[in-house]
Amino acid sequence: MKLDSELVVGWLVVLVLGGLVYLSLQFGQISFAGTQHYRLTAEFSDAGGLQSGARVEVAGVEIGRVESVALTDTLTQARATLSIQPDIRLPRDSRAVIKTAGLIGERFIDIEIGPAAETLSSGGRIQHTESATDILDTVGQVLFGNLNAAEQTGSAAADDSMFDLSLD
Repeated sequence: MKLDSELVVGWLVVLVLGGLVYLSLQFGQISFAGTQHYRLTAEFSDAGGLQSGARVEVAGVEIGRVESVALTDTLTQARATLSIQPDIRLPRDSRAVIKTAGLIGERFIDIEIGPAAETLSSGGRIQHTESATDILDTVGQVLFGNLNAAEQTGSAAADDSMFDLSLD
């Protein structure tokens, strides 16, 4: 009887461990099925925190992952290598835009499909790109851009009206 209960417990442990391995592989986006994705590159003036493993989307649907992000040979731009599902063929004039999920969420690449009939093949490069918009820079420009303009004109009236919080 003791041997039977040990055998049952042993099989339960094996099943639980197998389930944990399966879930880890699924959440980690690891596949042993050998799905052959094709690779594209896109160069950005600023990667803005884009990391390997980030999503690549078209119209909000994931079509691939960022395989790597590295500097170009000239050290002037960031080159992202994208791994795209084989059944998705992107038009040659598509545009890659680095976006943020939510206000301070992770970065991902959104592909805006172009109208061209010719598609990019494996090893191709997305020519049209747009770097990430840094929300802190944008807020700083909105808040302090007007202040800098007022300082340059030397207008005290502009300075006073900018900070006038009266309700009339």
